[in-house]
Amino acid sequence: MKPTISIIVAMDKNNLIGHKNQIPWHIPSELQRFRSLTMGKPIIMGRKTHESIGRILDGRDNIVLSSNTKYSKQGVIVYNNLEKIFEDFSHHEEIIIIGGSEVYKLAFSFVNKLYITYVE
Repeated sequence: MKPTISIIVAMDKNNLIGHKNQIPWHIPSELQRFRSLTMGKPIIMGRKTHESIGRILDGRDNIVLSSNTKYSKQGVIVYNNLEKIFEDFSHHEEIIIIGGSEVYKLAFSFVNKLYITYVE
């Protein structure tokens, strides 16, 4: 059985998801929701997203998708092929794409589920 491929995103009315590699708001309840929905699941993010977070997100396989084949960071699994990630993590029930915009674009045709928070 194939895993559910999900996107989780918070955005404002202009579809803004970030600005200068930072989330432009701090909403504790949204961070708690993000943690709850992603805990125990593989999460896929781009290199810039990973670097903007600045740490490993505990309790999850942190997967970085990067076109830089020499990129490596302790505690993350680095891939340069999205479909290979889906293949290697196919034993999971759900895989969650957490950003940024370029990774969302690459993954969208594979996605079965969206977790969207609209921010005022």
